[in-house]
Amino acid sequence: MARDRLAAVAQTLADRLTQRHPQACAGCGREAIASALEPEIAFAHGQGFRSMQMLERYVDLCATLGFGFGEREHWARDILSRRDLSPQTKLDRIEETSIFVLLARRR
Repeated sequence: MARDRLAAVAQTLADRLTQRHPQACAGCGREAIASALEPEIAFAHGQGFRSMQMLERYVDLCATLGFGFGEREHWARDILSRRDLSPQTKLDRIEETSIFVLLARRR
């Protein structure tokens, strides 16, 4: 993804993230959020998440699981490394699995 396009997408997703996840964004300015999102968006794009809808879903996961979860969490890496799954299916599986991960963290 070109640098200027990445920055524009990050700004758009920063605005969306602030509205959808105000607690996760508390105390952070738009520019700081957009800057933090850029590597996440680049990573997601590299995984084949190319549509805005897919990037929105991935960023929502970042807000709930923490930035860098795609590289940090073994279960997410396992899903992302599957060559037999389409990007859409990978994202679906990450969302499904994240529910159980979040429930386990609350215990």
